[in-house]
Amino acid sequence: MIDFAALTLAPCIDIFARPIIVTPQASQPERAEGGVTIPAGQPYASRGVWASRPVDVPTEDGIMSSQVHSLGIQAADFTIPPAPGDLIEIPAHMSLPRIGMCEIEDGDDDGQGGTSLSLKVIGP
Repeated sequence: MIDFAALTLAPCIDIFARPIIVTPQASQPERAEGGVTIPAGQPYASRGVWASRPVDVPTEDGIMSSQVHSLGIQAADFTIPPAPGDLIEIPAHMSLPRIGMCEIEDGDDDGQGGTSLSLKVIGP
């Protein structure tokens, strides 16, 4: 049996990932325990592989061009995985430009230790 997470995903993440900051407002929400309010999870640093591709959407008036954004992450990097509603900030890194603040819209596990997060860019 081949351990794809260790043999392929981990080295690819090591090479291609860029720093990110996760604000876990959905995956670690504010909650009350014993009359005490526990604040939502604090922002933390991690890493992921950013991708953006063009998409053409047919409309009644013709074709509308847009972009689809995603972030590939390694599940082993997270104690509590990011969830839809969490925020991801993608800062500038080396020669790569700043993407800005994004919101996770969906997450899809690949069954091999990775997850693809669908993102919506919400601000600079």
